[in-house]
Amino acid sequence: MIKILEPDFKFKNETGLLVQLVHDGWKQINILYSDINSVRGGHYHKICHEAFMLLKVDLN
Repeated sequence: MIKILEPDFKFKNETGLLVQLVHDGWKQINILYSDINSVRGGHYHKICHEAFMLLKVDLN
C-alpha cells in the first residue's frame, strides 16, 4: 500500500513557491520554485549549515 503524504508547509507569493516536504526540529527538506528575476529571502543567519541543488526547469 502506498500512502501519499501532504507537505508540512506551503507558501506562495509573486516570487514563486516554497514547499516544505519534511522537518525535524531545525532540519528541513524544502523545494523552492522561483520565478525569473525574482529576489528571495531578504535576510541572513549568523550560523547556518545548508546544502543546495539547483535545477533549471523550463515550463514553456
